[in-house]
Amino acid sequence: MSIAGHWYFGWKAFVSEQLAHNQPVEMSEYWIIMGRDTFENWQSEFLQLLWQVGGLAYFLYLGSPQSKEGDDRMEAKMD
Repeated sequence: MSIAGHWYFGWKAFVSEQLAHNQPVEMSEYWIIMGRDTFENWQSEFLQLLWQVGGLAYFLYLGSPQSKEGDDRMEAKMD
């Protein structure tokens, strides 16, 4: 539903922009613009997610102070 709405409203905006500039409305140009915009958005989201998952897992592996806090508590409880 999200991508369908994105492409529908993108079509409306594309048509109004083309008509405002007295340019013909060509479907091939619309597909290129919307494909580019969609892939740019996906790339941004996937890179952000990759950093969050991969970067935070790496910091956990290194033993950041936040990850050590849980181990210290466990040792204190066991003592």
